[in-house]
Amino acid sequence: MIKVLYNLIFMKLISGMRTKFYGLLLGHIGQKSIILKGFGMTCPGKIFIGNNTQINFYVFMDAGGGIEIGNNVMVASYVYIASADHGHARLDIPMNQQENICAKITIGDDVWIGAHAIITKGVTVGKGAIIGAGSVVTENVEPYAIVAGVPAKLIRYRTEKFVK
Repeated sequence: MIKVLYNLIFMKLISGMRTKFYGLLLGHIGQKSIILKGFGMTCPGKIFIGNNTQINFYVFMDAGGGIEIGNNVMVASYVYIASADHGHARLDIPMNQQENICAKITIGDDVWIGAHAIITKGVTVGKGAIIGAGSVVTENVEPYAIVAGVPAKLIRYRTEKFVK
């Protein structure tokens, strides 16, 4: 029991220190937000995280186009949020030498993003939406929508009749 308590206190302390460190790098991180082990990013100054948001283990954010995450958001492990992509339109230049195409990603308040989901450039995820595990989100998600699949499609909306 003492060992369990010690581990919980130690983990809380370490995750708090990690979040403070990322707070120095990011554009903003809100109060009571937490970033867990394995977080990776590009362009940290373009990442803005609201209050009471949890970024779980091994999340990566490519923020070339900017990423804005609202309040009370849950981001599960191994999520990839990419606001930049490789250009590929020109045939006379190798793809790895073409300029990046960037567009801001906005994730609203009270969103839940399932494990291994991918959110691509220019997407807005509306307030209260749920992104199913393993989904690839290439288009905007309406508020309170539940989407899943590759590419992500509307499953249904969160409504009072489903809430118990």
